[in-house]
Amino acid sequence: MPTKNLFSRVANTASINIIRHACQLLLGIVIARNLSVEDKGLQYLFTSFSGILAVLLSFGFINSLVYHLKKSLIELRDAKKACLIINLATVMLLFLIILIFKSYFELTLNTEDIFYSEIGALFIIYVIASLNNLFLNSCLLAFSYFKIYFFTFAVSAVASLSIIILGIVYYGFDIVDCLIVLTVIESLSCTIGVCFFFNELKKNGYEVKNTEDTSITKYALSAYLGVSGSTLTSQGDAMILASLLSHESIGIYSVAKTFYRFYIIIPQTINNALFGYLCENSVPKALKVIKKIIMSFTGVSLVVISVSYLFLKDIIVYLYGEPFSVAFEPAIVLVIAASLIAMSASINPLFLAFNQPLTSSRIVLISGFVALSTCVVLTNNYGVVGSASSVLIAAICTFLLRMFYLVKFKDKYI
Repeated sequence: MPTKNLFSRVANTASINIIRHACQLLLGIVIARNLSVEDKGLQYLFTSFSGILAVLLSFGFINSLVYHLKKSLIELRDAKKACLIINLATVMLLFLIILIFKSYFELTLNTEDIFYSEIGALFIIYVIASLNNLFLNSCLLAFSYFKIYFFTFAVSAVASLSIIILGIVYYGFDIVDCLIVLTVIESLSCTIGVCFFFNELKKNGYEVKNTEDTSITKYALSAYLGVSGSTLTSQGDAMILASLLSHESIGIYSVAKTFYRFYIIIPQTINNALFGYLCENSVPKALKVIKKIIMSFTGVSLVVISVSYLFLKDIIVYLYGEPFSVAFEPAIVLVIAASLIAMSASINPLFLAFNQPLTSSRIVLISGFVALSTCVVLTNNYGVVGSASSVLIAAICTFLLRMFYLVKFKDKYI
């Protein structure tokens, strides 16, 4: 398959992701400017915690299902049953977690909003939506179903943003109203998207073709450490900040983290398309593609860091307002961290595509431990800048480990 096929997939994915993430960026700006710094912090906690729990409670089965579907190793009816079981198990585990928190732990004022009152119910629904979106995102890109992907991730984002803006401007929406709109639309879009995805597979004559000796559970548990660790590394700072800092400080940090996420979107977009592409190609060809991507991101990252240092403070003030100007320092640190992650990000789908999820897990476990342990210490001593610094330290660790294991992978297969 020619390399231009990969570029075509990336271009289609990027065009949709630009719409979705631009809407998310605008939503954060609208909340920050029209509500409060504290409300911006609450929105950050709500979405971050839901993303963390969706990955942790999936226990790696989402990634395993995608792998087995792409490799034609599982019956379609079994995949549907597995999706239903994962959703039901996640709901039960969420209720159990919240029950434990309510019964045995004294939550800080920073986190109680997530678990109590109407936000608690919204949170459970939003975690389920996030879980299904994880599955859809990977499957739709692996099979190049861009029309369904456009509806699920672009149209829904535009709808959420439009309704929330109208609600804030004309109907006096507060943060709870905004989260309700976000939860309802995300839940509806992902449900419709899952139905259309399985229908499309059936319509295209999907059937089990390979006889490779594999296990969904084995792959899931092997990948789980890496996937969960990666999530804790990238989102775990939200949990730590929630217990150590005020909503106002979290609001400041969420703005800084926005620029980290905005850059990380690019390698994530490529990786989503890259996984399916690598599954269809040989190791030598895959390694050539990975080398090109690493070199490209190295050059892009140098430009991004330079531009951010010169203009990022003005951009923050222009977009979010003067109260958020103090987000500049942690934002610069996070942009450097994002650059290191971006340069080595394509190595991860390489390991997953060639059935080496444990290699990815080892990398993430080490860097995740470094990230969370340093975050506690540095946040306590240096606030949001300390938390950003812990992300940078973890990024350095991740970069070095990925390059080390890439060399070992190359020596093994070539």
